[in-house]
Amino acid sequence: MISLINNLTRQFVPRWVSDDEGGSGSLMRMMDVYEILKLTRGRKVQKGKKIPRMILDDLIALFRWKRVPYRLLYHRNVYNAAALADSINAPAKEVAKVVILRADGHYVMAVLPACRMIDVRQFAITAEGKDLAFAREKEIKKLFPDCETGAMPPFGNLYNLRVYVDESLAREEYILFPAGSHHESIKMGFGDFKRLVLPTVGQFALEPLTKRMI
Repeated sequence: MISLINNLTRQFVPRWVSDDEGGSGSLMRMMDVYEILKLTRGRKVQKGKKIPRMILDDLIALFRWKRVPYRLLYHRNVYNAAALADSINAPAKEVAKVVILRADGHYVMAVLPACRMIDVRQFAITAEGKDLAFAREKEIKKLFPDCETGAMPPFGNLYNLRVYVDESLAREEYILFPAGSHHESIKMGFGDFKRLVLPTVGQFALEPLTKRMI
């Protein structure tokens, strides 16, 4: 049994637990055996190859560890933030649009309301970047291998990315965002999100596209 738990710990421990947070000893105190076993639920091995876990597993484990309330939402497949807002009947100003850019050779994450477009020039000022470009789809797939394309959550810190949030979204009480797939999303308090991600808040979003989407 001890051997099994050690193997599960090495394979499935969430990425946000690092050695500088106490090592394996404190890990077992933070997350008991049953919680580690829960993280392996539904995982399969096909022809000796492990299927990568989805980011939703790590998010739920993180929320439970930090005792953060959240709500997991199931809905039809959607492929952009505006469609997500429509599918769950939520205000577009609370739904996060995640944009990945390259700033001076480094990837960064911009998070803004679904009803707004990013002002690249203003974002360059916020991120203090001179050479700015949108990441291509193949780059995004490589950065987020545990997410369906375009469904990455605004937790860039879990991928070693700096996160920038537009101040219009930071004013909202709640934030809704895709949870790694096109049919699952999460709703949580923006204050809790900010505490977990520690984003830089700035002004880089254009005015809402239409009044209907607010």
